[in-house]
Amino acid sequence: MTTPNKFTKEQRLAELWRRGIVSPFLLHDVQKRMHADFASSLAKKYVVNSARRLGKSYWLCVLAQEWARQHPESQIKFASETQRSVKKIILPLMRTIMETCPKHLRPNFKSHDGVYEFSNGSEIHIAGAAMDQADSLRGTACDLAIVDEAGFIENLEYLVDSVLLPQTLTRPNARIVLASTPSRTPDHPFISKYMAQAMEAGAYSRYTIYDNPLLTLDTIEEFKKEAGGELTTTWRREYLAEIVTETANALFPEASDSDLMRESVQIVERPGFFIPMTSVDLGYTDFTGILFGYYHFGLARIVIEDEILVNKHTSAEIVSLILAKEKELWGDNAPRQRIVDGPSLAIADMNHTHRFMCRVPEKSDLAANVNRVRMDLAERRLLINPRCVRLIAQLTFATWDTSRTKFSRNSSGGHWDLAASLIYFLRHVDRITNPTPAGYGFDPFSQWGFPREHKNTATEALRQMFPFARRTK
Repeated sequence: MTTPNKFTKEQRLAELWRRGIVSPFLLHDVQKRMHADFASSLAKKYVVNSARRLGKSYWLCVLAQEWARQHPESQIKFASETQRSVKKIILPLMRTIMETCPKHLRPNFKSHDGVYEFSNGSEIHIAGAAMDQADSLRGTACDLAIVDEAGFIENLEYLVDSVLLPQTLTRPNARIVLASTPSRTPDHPFISKYMAQAMEAGAYSRYTIYDNPLLTLDTIEEFKKEAGGELTTTWRREYLAEIVTETANALFPEASDSDLMRESVQIVERPGFFIPMTSVDLGYTDFTGILFGYYHFGLARIVIEDEILVNKHTSAEIVSLILAKEKELWGDNAPRQRIVDGPSLAIADMNHTHRFMCRVPEKSDLAANVNRVRMDLAERRLLINPRCVRLIAQLTFATWDTSRTKFSRNSSGGHWDLAASLIYFLRHVDRITNPTPAGYGFDPFSQWGFPREHKNTATEALRQMFPFARRTK
């Protein structure tokens, strides 16, 4: 009988390093979840929203090592917030990881260029993300791009869209991962652009301090006290990975209440009778924000069913988009009113040239109109379909400008146009008219305004004498 070969722990570890399968023994449970979530996504761009104290940067370094060994001749670009963070955080983590690797399998590190060179032809290029440093990550191709602390990189859009993304175009299986604690302001493109896109694409994951298997509840309580308590923006942003708008700047502070928003974002069964309405905030270079909804008389709630957000569209194109969406949602039940804010010439053109009946909104008091949205949110009078992801994001992230007299400009180049459209919608939606026709469903033989406890024989006799059909519609 043959005795199977026995391998030492060092031999097994060396073989795993050779194959590039190092995450199972280098990562703790939450880091393994990050690894698995990223691997299971098919999206080119993946966003990780991580609280502090979870080992996010360590996981990114392990990911880079594995990718380099499993994909020969691959080019990996690793960007951190600054060159200082590269020296103080990323390179020490790389050294720590490499201590478990046999010397003959370790890559050659060229410190002057910030490049790890592997024997299989793969390379990891590491640099800070400042403008002059980010350009050092340029090249002809990139198989994996990693951006650490993306929420604190000032030129993030330039780094991702101009430096990294073009290098992936010739690599069909290339991936980009952006990981960070939430930015200090939701207007940062990490949140308002890349996180919003990732959430819509299902390429997003979030981890809080409670996910860390290495911390006890007592330790977490200490961090909470140091942060100022559970209600502070520091605790919520840094340790719960929540998207927090500073109350002083937020257009709609109520939207930062996650419990309230969970109640407000839901699918509502449409009633048999309703009065549809469309609201539009026109733009061209800026965006055009369009909302579709109605007042649910039975629930006493405003329901927003769908959204459109586009830019650089002509009035004819916008009219076509709106009419198609109205037909899709409501069939032949056309809106009785359409509210459109924009240049007078464009609105006149929509009315007279395109026969698109609409009128301008009443917008004399911006503060009062904003407060109406806040009150409808706070009083649970607003219900939003979950597919309106960009409206939900704008409610959460929208801020005043420094003068607090107009909206700030968001990172995507708009002025919170769907939020503006919602303001007009709530200002003009008909909350009084009962859309159900008078007498609908009324049975003259049985309905007298009060319940009948006993069968009325006279009523039955009349039914038999006059057997006409009951009106049901």
